[in-house]
Amino acid sequence: MFDVLIVTTEKVLFENKVKSLVLPGEHGVFEILDYHKPVMARLMGGNIFAGVNVFKICRGIVGFSKNKATVIVEQ
Repeated sequence: MFDVLIVTTEKVLFENKVKSLVLPGEHGVFEILDYHKPVMARLMGGNIFAGVNVFKICRGIVGFSKNKATVIVEQ
């Protein structure tokens, strides 16, 4: 499991550990799992799946490093 933080400019939407994070990337949907290589990517409109939680977004950015994902979104 790894740490995930999903925020907007106004509030924290989600902060917890998950086994999987599925994101709507600029070039298609992709998944981040434990110990994924470091990545930074732009997100397009769609759904973020953080474990069993689902968040609808318009756009955003994700960074993953040292087994922690930080996602900044616009809803």
